[in-house]
Amino acid sequence: MSERMKVFFYLFARTIVRFLRAQRKRAYRQIVCPVAGRMPGVGVFLRNKMLYRWLQDDAVALIARTAFTGDKEMEKLLSSLSTKDLLSAQSVFSVLGKLQKEKIRNSLDSRKKTVALYFASGAYRENTGTIAKGLREKGYNVFILIGEVCDDTYKQGEYVYYGGNDIINELDFIDVLIEISGTAEKLIHTKKIYFPHDIYDSPLGNVVNREGIAKHMAECDYLFLSSHYVLDRCSQMIFFARRKFPNAFVAKPQVCLIPGGYIKLDKNLEYFEHHNQSTTALIYAPTVMKERMGGMGSVASLAHGDKIIEALLGHFQNYDVIFRPHPHSLHTAVVKKIVEKYSSYPRFLFDDNQSAYMENYAKSALMVTDMSGTAYTYAFTTLRPVVFFSHDENKAQKRFGEFAYFKDREKIGRVAQSIEELIQHTEALLAAKNEWSTRIKRHRDPLIYNIAKAEDYFVENFEYITEAKKHPDWVYI
Repeated sequence: MSERMKVFFYLFARTIVRFLRAQRKRAYRQIVCPVAGRMPGVGVFLRNKMLYRWLQDDAVALIARTAFTGDKEMEKLLSSLSTKDLLSAQSVFSVLGKLQKEKIRNSLDSRKKTVALYFASGAYRENTGTIAKGLREKGYNVFILIGEVCDDTYKQGEYVYYGGNDIINELDFIDVLIEISGTAEKLIHTKKIYFPHDIYDSPLGNVVNREGIAKHMAECDYLFLSSHYVLDRCSQMIFFARRKFPNAFVAKPQVCLIPGGYIKLDKNLEYFEHHNQSTTALIYAPTVMKERMGGMGSVASLAHGDKIIEALLGHFQNYDVIFRPHPHSLHTAVVKKIVEKYSSYPRFLFDDNQSAYMENYAKSALMVTDMSGTAYTYAFTTLRPVVFFSHDENKAQKRFGEFAYFKDREKIGRVAQSIEELIQHTEALLAAKNEWSTRIKRHRDPLIYNIAKAEDYFVENFEYITEAKKHPDWVYI
């Protein structure tokens, strides 16, 4: 079957699935909830159960912390809702979102422009560094929206609000929105700045996923980009989206590409400088398998993760082995199976932190990965080498041969096509660490924009965005 036919059937199937899901949600909201709410006994049981469920919900707790004076006030509000509304997440968050919106609006200085950072998931939250603080000090209203409540610094952070369940779409007073993932927010009159989370032109998943991200980039006003390769790739994707969806961009004259740098790398380097420690581990960090989530499908190594970890534990007994799956793979069956198998091994460590990784990066002497964008971030941070496990190199070449990511792998490490080669390359790279450190630094420095000062660059030039002024060094396409 041709690639075009595969895409057609994929799109057709996805449309059908989305339609059925929408009908199921509509039936639940319009039929099941009202009927269940009126049934004697059942309605009371469901009401109490759902009231308890919402009072235990992390997102509701975050809204309560920011929009109410105490838990009793939140409980009183939820208790006032009908059983039908308590059974519907859409109804609950619609009510809570409106109250939170007014709390946020009333906390802002109406004389200042308002900036929001939106973190839709638990991944990549550190990629914006402390620009919120920098912009606030510069005189802007700044707050953070999260779409998923995780056990990180944002759970109890100041100026942090919940933006999931479409709550973000109601915040029509935001002047500038900064986001780190391609999300579905619909703030029509808001300037959108997108921070792609890759340091290289890392391959994306299937054709449909690539089209979706390209379309999202073309819909943004600004992209803050890390390197020459990323700028070139994003330019190509935007031009592609305009050709593919011509009617969608009739009123969208241009996108500005900012050669800004990689804030996460700068923070990594700062951390690394102050946490110099012995390298006692090897880290295995595979990318996502599911292509609909931006993964590499059959080219990803996670299906071989068991053998990879077994080989590292068996042949490098002076090192711990850290398993750090991509945040989007954390709860998959294959990850759970690997963790269950090796959790009793004294030298096996499982890293399930969705955002922060520097502690484990700092103590690892080498990374094993596949086609994950973290390969170059790791190498450019630590100046330590990477082994790319490529069990189907021919397929990888066909799919990703045009990418600089693929072509440059041996500038920061070696490519292993089998477990035997994985062991050989790991031994050789560990034996020549100083040589590889020099090689990686020589490759990194001319490639990345504004190393060690990307955050300052963004904050210092922010008026070019808020005042829609043309910057002489930025690319407008």
